[in-house]
Amino acid sequence: MSSMRKYESFFSNLKCPYCNSSIKSHLEELDIPHFGETILLHLKCEKENCSFKTNDLFSVFSKEPKRFAFRFSSEADLSTKVIKSSSCTIRIPEFGVEIEPSIASEGYFTNIEGILLRITEVLQFTYMSLEHPEKMFNCKDLIRKVAHAIEGNESFTLILEDPMGNSAIISDDENKISIKTLTKEETEKLKVGGSPIFGLEK
Repeated sequence: MSSMRKYESFFSNLKCPYCNSSIKSHLEELDIPHFGETILLHLKCEKENCSFKTNDLFSVFSKEPKRFAFRFSSEADLSTKVIKSSSCTIRIPEFGVEIEPSIASEGYFTNIEGILLRITEVLQFTYMSLEHPEKMFNCKDLIRKVAHAIEGNESFTLILEDPMGNSAIISDDENKISIKTLTKEETEKLKVGGSPIFGLEK
């Protein structure tokens, strides 16, 4: 059985985690430079009034758990490619940002600018629900810092940690990026979210 046939067969039998109805799946195969053959996955519940839908991606071949750290220092770095799966934890220590995977996490192929824009959306949504003045001030200050970063005026470190090895930062500048294979202990401390791909034996 080919790789695509194997994956299509697996995902065609999934049930919606919200209502247990059948899920409609669509898979695309993509060869990403410096990462390899990748499956893009789109899932949507077939029940009309159910809101469940998600996107994810994963490597065709098993990969080791990895930690990528990229030092952002200028506007030119905004276009640096990022592969982020649903099992990936995102950290920006300088901003105090930590986004761990959950059942609602999605996978996508973007760049550093796209990551910053997504973080901005989350912060703006969070700000609207805050009532404590100090928390509102801190959130607004963080939104300002991220905005400065998008303009290339704020340095920071973008860290991706993925226990499944399905995430990466792709850069030709070896002076800006460090890549580390996670130990068993480090891997066990990470959350993995609730993606259906975790039941798939590669």
